[in-house]
Amino acid sequence: MNESGDPLSQSGWQTVWRRFTQLAIKEGVISKNENFGLHDMKRRGVTDTTGTKADKLDATGLGNFSILKVYDKSIV
Repeated sequence: MNESGDPLSQSGWQTVWRRFTQLAIKEGVISKNENFGLHDMKRRGVTDTTGTKADKLDATGLGNFSILKVYDKSIV
């Protein structure tokens, strides 16, 4: 949401994300090499969720197990 409570546009969201990651690099939270996009964050969240595949599916809201394989890098 923006300051007026309206949803962010795609462009607005990209601007917010770019500023967020630039600040994280500047503050030393992540290095320039560790910079990541929003899609990577989703993948990391799915991979780091503990439990069974069914638990991960429930926690992430992904539609089915075939999509879970795309996002979960702990599944070989």
